[in-house]
Amino acid sequence: MESLSMVRLRLTLKQRYFLLLCFAVGAIIAYQFTRNRLEVERMSRVEGLRANSSQFTLERKPFHILGGSIHYFRVPRAYWEDRLLKMKACGLNTLTTYVPWNLHEPERGVFNFEDQLDLEAYLRLAASLGLWVILRPGPYICAEWDLGGLPSWLLRDQNMKLRTTYPGFTAAVNSFFNQLMKKVVPHQYSKGGPIIAVQVENEYGSFAKDEDYMPFIKEALLSRGITELLLTSDNREGLKRGGVKGALETINFQKLNPNDIKCLDGIQPNKPKLVMGV
Repeated sequence: MESLSMVRLRLTLKQRYFLLLCFAVGAIIAYQFTRNRLEVERMSRVEGLRANSSQFTLERKPFHILGGSIHYFRVPRAYWEDRLLKMKACGLNTLTTYVPWNLHEPERGVFNFEDQLDLEAYLRLAASLGLWVILRPGPYICAEWDLGGLPSWLLRDQNMKLRTTYPGFTAAVNSFFNQLMKKVVPHQYSKGGPIIAVQVENEYGSFAKDEDYMPFIKEALLSRGITELLLTSDNREGLKRGGVKGALETINFQKLNPNDIKCLDGIQPNKPKLVMGV
């Protein structure tokens, strides 16, 4: 005859198994609910961010971009949510972030998208908090970052010509983008994600050593599945040389000057104005 303590132990184990089963079933239901919600949201999206007139539209309705930058690689992951919540509390609706190539590929062919560099986790977090994203994947990002985010191992090639269509550089860019865009493409607006625009390079008008370079970067993005609005960003002096056909030109400056906006309007009339950096 079983002792009372053995019966209690058996019941306790049964209760534990039951709770674990309930948890597992609940997790499956929650996962399916999230998948279904995202699929419904994706199917309900008809048209992403557009710049076809003097104002932006999202889903064919006027849309004002109130944005700011918080770079995931500069903020400890434990504080990502806190910082994005503070950003949203300021009334902003759009997050911009660069992607540092030199951190994601510290050695040629060795890629890191984990922990502090988990870009997908950052994009999912932004989406969960109701923030849109303008992604700035470079490959050159400037950003007061070592070599503008270009990995130093590129310089082992004594003939290297950075930010040009030099074969050694374009091959490295293609290799990096092959890995990066697999992480980025699923998070575009058209697929239910938060990315509403992607920037082509960064401030190339201040460098402009190769007229074929910007078309190459643009095609590198498009050929890997980028479908959202494309942007470029330059200061006033670089506007005339930093754009690429099919991408909206935006401006950055150190202090507000109405003449800079007029300059942008002169180069690109009848388009919405966007400041990507101050």
